[in-house]
Amino acid sequence: IRVRTPNAPPTAPQDLRFDMVKETSVFVRWEEPAFLHGGGLVDYEVSFRILAIGDVPFKSAVQVGGSVGLSQSKKEKRFFECLKKKYHGDKRLSEGGVVSGRLWSLGHTLNPLLPATRLEFSVRAKNTEGWGDMTALLTACTLSGLPDLPEDVCDEGATKQTGFVE
Repeated sequence: IRVRTPNAPPTAPQDLRFDMVKETSVFVRWEEPAFLHGGGLVDYEVSFRILAIGDVPFKSAVQVGGSVGLSQSKKEKRFFECLKKKYHGDKRLSEGGVVSGRLWSLGHTLNPLLPATRLEFSVRAKNTEGWGDMTALLTACTLSGLPDLPEDVCDEGATKQTGFVE
Protein backbone atom coordinates (compact mmCIF):
# COMPACT_ATOMS: atom_id res chain seq x y z
CA ILE A 1 0.00 0.00 0.00
CA ARG A 2 1.31 3.39 -0.95
CA VAL A 3 0.00 6.52 0.78
CA ARG A 4 0.54 9.96 -0.65
CA THR A 5 -0.55 13.24 0.88
CA PRO A 6 -1.89 15.92 -1.45
CA ASN A 7 0.33 18.77 -2.55
CA ALA A 8 0.12 21.88 -0.37
CA PRO A 9 1.73 25.32 -0.03
CA PRO A 10 5.31 25.30 1.31
CA THR A 11 6.32 25.86 4.91
CA ALA A 12 7.81 29.24 5.84
CA PRO A 13 11.31 30.07 4.60
CA GLN A 14 14.08 29.38 7.13
CA ASP A 15 16.84 31.41 8.75
CA LEU A 16 15.51 34.91 8.02
CA ARG A 17 18.23 37.47 8.69
CA PHE A 18 19.64 40.75 7.49
CA ASP A 19 23.14 40.61 6.07
CA MET A 20 23.95 44.15 5.08
CA VAL A 21 22.58 47.28 6.73
CA LYS A 22 23.34 50.73 5.32
CA GLU A 23 21.91 54.23 5.86
CA THR A 24 19.22 53.82 3.20
CA SER A 25 18.86 50.06 2.72
CA VAL A 26 18.67 46.66 4.39
CA PHE A 27 19.58 43.41 2.61
CA VAL A 28 17.26 40.60 3.76
CA ARG A 29 18.35 36.98 3.29
CA TRP A 30 16.64 33.62 3.94
CA GLU A 31 16.88 29.92 3.13
CA GLU A 32 14.39 27.73 1.25
CA PRO A 33 11.42 26.29 3.16
CA ALA A 34 12.11 22.97 4.87
CA PHE A 35 9.12 21.35 3.11
CA LEU A 36 7.95 22.23 -0.38
CA HIS A 37 4.99 19.81 -0.14
CA GLY A 38 5.21 18.60 -3.70
CA GLY A 39 4.92 21.90 -5.51
CA GLY A 40 7.88 23.65 -7.10
CA LEU A 41 8.77 27.11 -5.75
CA VAL A 42 7.60 29.94 -7.99
CA ASP A 43 8.06 33.10 -5.88
CA TYR A 44 8.91 34.72 -2.56
CA GLU A 45 7.18 37.67 -0.94
CA VAL A 46 8.85 40.14 1.41
CA SER A 47 6.51 42.19 3.61
CA PHE A 48 7.81 45.11 5.62
CA ARG A 49 6.51 47.88 7.84
CA ILE A 50 8.25 51.02 9.04
CA LEU A 51 8.14 51.20 12.84
CA ALA A 52 10.02 54.42 13.57
CA ILE A 53 12.38 57.03 12.27
CA GLY A 54 14.96 57.64 14.95
CA ASP A 55 13.16 57.39 18.28
CA VAL A 56 9.85 58.66 16.89
CA PRO A 57 7.18 56.02 16.13
CA PHE A 58 6.32 56.22 12.44
CA LYS A 59 2.67 55.16 12.59
CA SER A 60 1.78 58.27 14.57
CA ALA A 61 3.75 60.49 12.20
CA VAL A 62 1.94 59.92 8.92
CA GLN A 63 -1.82 59.74 9.17
CA VAL A 64 -4.68 59.87 6.67
CA GLY A 65 -4.74 63.25 4.97
CA GLY A 66 -1.19 64.01 6.09
CA SER A 67 -2.15 65.27 9.55
CA VAL A 68 0.26 64.49 12.34
CA GLY A 69 -0.79 62.14 15.14
CA LEU A 70 -1.94 63.66 18.42
CA SER A 71 0.38 61.56 20.57
CA GLN A 72 3.47 63.45 19.42
CA SER A 73 5.19 66.29 21.22
CA LYS A 74 5.47 69.68 19.52
CA LYS A 75 9.12 68.94 18.82
CA GLU A 76 8.26 65.63 17.12
CA LYS A 77 5.45 67.26 15.12
CA ARG A 78 7.83 69.93 13.81
CA PHE A 79 10.41 67.26 12.99
CA PHE A 80 7.94 65.17 10.95
CA GLU A 81 6.38 68.18 9.25
CA CYS A 82 9.86 69.16 8.04
CA LEU A 83 10.60 65.56 6.96
CA LYS A 84 7.34 65.41 5.02
CA LYS A 85 8.12 68.71 3.32
CA LYS A 86 11.65 67.62 2.40
CA TYR A 87 10.65 64.14 1.18
CA HIS A 88 7.17 64.93 -0.21
CA GLY A 89 6.15 62.07 -2.48
CA ASP A 90 9.32 60.13 -1.68
CA LYS A 91 8.96 56.33 -1.25
CA ARG A 92 11.16 56.56 1.84
CA LEU A 93 8.21 57.98 3.81
CA SER A 94 5.87 55.10 3.00
CA GLU A 95 4.58 52.99 5.88
CA GLY A 96 5.79 49.76 4.33
CA GLY A 97 4.89 47.41 1.55
CA VAL A 98 5.02 44.01 -0.09
CA VAL A 99 7.51 42.93 -2.76
CA SER A 100 6.83 39.83 -4.86
CA GLY A 101 6.60 38.65 -8.45
CA ARG A 102 10.32 39.02 -9.14
CA LEU A 103 12.06 37.36 -6.23
CA TRP A 104 13.85 34.32 -7.53
CA SER A 105 16.84 34.52 -5.22
CA LEU A 106 17.12 33.93 -1.49
CA GLY A 107 17.56 37.61 -0.68
CA HIS A 108 16.24 41.09 -1.39
CA THR A 109 17.36 44.67 -0.76
CA LEU A 110 14.73 46.87 0.88
CA ASN A 111 15.34 50.41 -0.37
CA PRO A 112 15.18 53.36 -0.48
CA LEU A 113 14.78 53.98 3.25
CA LEU A 114 15.60 56.97 5.40
CA PRO A 115 18.59 56.77 7.74
CA ALA A 116 17.75 55.63 11.31
CA THR A 117 14.61 53.82 10.09
CA ARG A 118 13.48 50.89 12.26
CA LEU A 119 11.44 48.35 10.34
CA GLU A 120 10.11 44.83 10.70
CA PHE A 121 9.88 42.32 7.92
CA SER A 122 8.90 38.75 7.13
CA VAL A 123 9.03 36.46 4.10
CA ARG A 124 6.86 33.72 2.66
CA ALA A 125 7.25 31.34 -0.27
CA LYS A 126 4.85 30.36 -3.02
CA ASN A 127 4.72 27.08 -4.86
CA THR A 128 2.31 25.77 -7.51
CA GLU A 129 -0.27 25.18 -4.74
CA GLY A 130 -0.22 28.73 -3.31
CA TRP A 131 1.40 30.93 -0.66
CA GLY A 132 2.88 29.35 2.44
CA ASP A 133 3.21 30.72 5.96
CA MET A 134 5.11 33.90 6.79
CA THR A 135 8.34 33.71 8.76
CA ALA A 136 8.41 35.22 12.24
CA LEU A 137 8.91 38.99 12.16
CA LEU A 138 12.47 40.27 12.27
CA THR A 139 13.40 43.87 13.13
CA ALA A 140 16.27 45.88 11.64
CA CYS A 141 17.37 49.50 11.76
CA THR A 142 19.18 51.41 9.03
CA LEU A 143 22.34 53.20 10.05
CA SER A 144 21.85 56.61 11.57
CA GLY A 145 22.39 59.56 9.30
CA LEU A 146 19.77 61.78 10.86
CA PRO A 147 20.64 64.21 13.62
CA ASP A 148 18.84 64.22 16.96
CA LEU A 149 15.48 65.92 17.00
CA PRO A 150 16.29 69.62 16.76
CA GLU A 151 14.74 72.10 19.15
CA ASP A 152 13.39 74.65 16.65
CA VAL A 153 14.08 73.23 13.21
CA CYS A 154 11.27 75.14 11.50
CA ASP A 155 11.28 78.38 13.48
CA GLU A 156 14.36 80.27 12.30
CA GLY A 157 13.75 81.90 8.93
CA ALA A 158 10.28 80.41 8.61
CA THR A 159 7.81 82.10 6.30
CA LYS A 160 4.44 83.20 7.61
CA GLN A 161 2.65 81.22 4.90
CA THR A 162 4.17 77.78 5.47
CA GLY A 163 5.92 77.89 8.83
CA PHE A 164 8.87 76.10 7.21
CA VAL A 165 12.40 77.28 6.56
CA GLU A 166 12.80 77.97 2.86
